[in-house]
Amino acid sequence: MLLDKVRISPKIESVLSAIPYAALGVLIFPGILSVDTENPIVGILGGGIALILSYFKLNITYVIGGAVLSVVFIKAFNMV
Repeated sequence: MLLDKVRISPKIESVLSAIPYAALGVLIFPGILSVDTENPIVGILGGGIALILSYFKLNITYVIGGAVLSVVFIKAFNMV
């Protein structure tokens, strides 16, 4: 309500628009490292799969599902 009356420069507006992405990264990254505390590479690989799938602009359901399935596959077959 208050910011509707205030003019914000485009530079500040672009910085403010990046905050949700930074906050999401801060929330997700510890979870990636704690998937398997003895073998953190499993979570890193799952996060990498999620990044690759999101690069192709897939639906978020496919990105999450692909990351989860890759971690399950890696852990089930002791690939790392």
